[in-house]
Amino acid sequence: MSGPIRLKTKFVLSPGPEEIFERVNLDGSFSLDSAHFTNPTVQQKVDNVSKRSLGKPSEIVPPEKAIETDDVATELNGQFRIEHATLTLTAVEFQIPGAKVQLHGTYTLNDENLDLHGSFAMQAKLSQTVTGVKSLLLRPLNHFFSKHGSGTYLPIKITGPMEHPKYGPDFGHKETAEKAQR
Repeated sequence: MSGPIRLKTKFVLSPGPEEIFERVNLDGSFSLDSAHFTNPTVQQKVDNVSKRSLGKPSEIVPPEKAIETDDVATELNGQFRIEHATLTLTAVEFQIPGAKVQLHGTYTLNDENLDLHGSFAMQAKLSQTVTGVKSLLLRPLNHFFSKHGSGTYLPIKITGPMEHPKYGPDFGHKETAEKAQR
């Protein structure tokens, strides 16, 4: 990812024989405005999510066929704390045109495991994110997924090892929806 970043943090390095990442404590906030992914395949995936979120699924380009991307700018900001080799994220927001993701949770530095929960809100209704028969079949569900002022609202989770994270819906995780709305 490349782009301008603002970082404000308090840094404390405790003495001791432990590895440095177990002794370092950071407490701060970050903000990236107009960031772009340097990997064209990843950038194309972000561009495609933006198109779906805006209700333009017919404009989607498969990432493997991406020669030139629309290069949608990404905004990312949040608060963090690193303590005892664990990164705790609070109030993290990821925005692209048509979509907003809010997350909170942890990333353990020792085993590189993610445990993030939050919400994914799109401007488009669920049925507008796909074309053809799928769009018709999803229309009755629009009402159930249209919440919190968005066309589509989904509680989400990102869990597992950083190398192969699992993304999915987080239905039944009451704390997710409550924290995401704060």
